[in-house]
Amino acid sequence: MVSGRFDEIARQVEYALSCGVRGILIAPMLVGMDTVRYIAQTYHPLILAHPAFTGTRFHDRSHGMTPAVLLGKIYRLIGADISIFPNAGGRFSFSPEECRELANALREPIKGILPSFPSPAGGMKFAKADSIIQQFGSDSMLLIGGSILQHSGGIEAGTQAFVDIVKALSGVDREGVDEYLPPLTACEIPSKNLSNHKTGTDILRCHSFRWDNRFVDSYKTEGSENFKGISRQNLTGVFGEKTSFDLRYFEIEPQGYSSLDF
Repeated sequence: MVSGRFDEIARQVEYALSCGVRGILIAPMLVGMDTVRYIAQTYHPLILAHPAFTGTRFHDRSHGMTPAVLLGKIYRLIGADISIFPNAGGRFSFSPEECRELANALREPIKGILPSFPSPAGGMKFAKADSIIQQFGSDSMLLIGGSILQHSGGIEAGTQAFVDIVKALSGVDREGVDEYLPPLTACEIPSKNLSNHKTGTDILRCHSFRWDNRFVDSYKTEGSENFKGISRQNLTGVFGEKTSFDLRYFEIEPQGYSSLDF
């Protein structure tokens, strides 16, 4: 969960990504919709949009906007990959029809915009998992918290019970899923970033090249080693990849140099 002033949120997202966290929970109406748009376009995390502070838009059906417009289309347009909303039959007052319209708004074709996942929530129980999947489809996110916390065996047993229910309902073996996930990083340099490259040479000269979702760090602590004008970017190994090595990209400025261990 990220929240706070704009500069605080940016630092929180950078820190989360540097720790290998691939998704964040954020409330657009608390931090500002354009903040969410900026985070989505700049850092590209998986964004779970929370509906906090949206109730006044549709608590009275005679004014405001429908849940499908705000939590569906608008949240999707500002970059939400998943939109959390109060499902019918829980603690809140959304009707089944409003929930269906909201889910449709998250998935309907919009040129240049990918579909988003609906996440029905709010008082959902294990026993309702089957009906939720039947209503919204398997390409949905189930947000069930209370049943896990109230499980007689504790939170670990509750989490395992939830995973077992989802596996049974979806017919998916989680152990076989990872092989279908795309790699998280790539070392391909787009041709538009190349300059002064001559055929037959083995040096690619780039102007301010950066990898997406990777941040520039200091080479070492200033003053601790004999170096100058050098920076690094961690590419793999610290972002949750299943590797037994680290891959880092170093840049040395003109007249710069590294310590002898480089």
